[in-house]
Amino acid sequence: MRWLFVAVVCGVVAVVLFAGEVKLAFVAKEGDKQMWQTKATIEYETETAGQKQKVKEVLTADAEISCVKDGESLTYTLKPVKFSYIKEDNGKRLEVSSDKEPPQDNWVLSMLKGRLETGLQGIEASATHLAVGGAFDGKGFAITVASIVLPDKPVKEGESWEGQTELGLPGFMLPLKLTWEYKLMKLEGDVAHIEGKVKGAETTMKQGNCQLKVDAKLAARIEVKTGHIKEVKTQMTWNFTYDQKETGKTSGKGRWIEEVKGK
Repeated sequence: MRWLFVAVVCGVVAVVLFAGEVKLAFVAKEGDKQMWQTKATIEYETETAGQKQKVKEVLTADAEISCVKDGESLTYTLKPVKFSYIKEDNGKRLEVSSDKEPPQDNWVLSMLKGRLETGLQGIEASATHLAVGGAFDGKGFAITVASIVLPDKPVKEGESWEGQTELGLPGFMLPLKLTWEYKLMKLEGDVAHIEGKVKGAETTMKQGNCQLKVDAKLAARIEVKTGHIKEVKTQMTWNFTYDQKETGKTSGKGRWIEEVKGK
């Protein structure tokens, strides 16, 4: 199983231009830190050449996100400080946490713990994307924060914009490119309420006769004065089929629910 691990941009700035209109942008601030609580639940089924797999994974974690100076640039680091990870794979259970050492003879759990304890560093900022990162085995903080894309121009309450994100689906890590439609629902004090939904999905992997369907939505609350995330919720479901010469037909389906809260 490969999780999408992301490093998070530390600052958000919102400049109010006119009544109900705002310019949102991510802005790095050296030394800025925030603690996040996150919980992700993923359930998926896959089948290849008659071999079936049914998996459920649950990750809960606290993590510190910080901005640091790297030469002339500001970059970001995401460091899990407390976590619990449970995986059930065809009835077999694996469990690892930050406060429990895995058995010495279980290299799978030792690997998971080591990778969950490793933070990402040197991630460059983006003015419109909240998070960037890559796929790493056994690492979490999956799609929630990576799914927010801010507009590149001022928007009013009720106005919509589009953005694109990329991720790999669990199981076969089918690479996806998603087109989102976002809307600024309202400005409540210094908090921007944003909602989003996927309007298009395609895979960047060339597979024969690939059929793909993805449904996803998110709701986010961003504290615009401090640039901190108050809450982000994401839900996604998918199913796909494609043909391979070596293995024949491959199919999969699943759902992904995740919530991140700022502490």
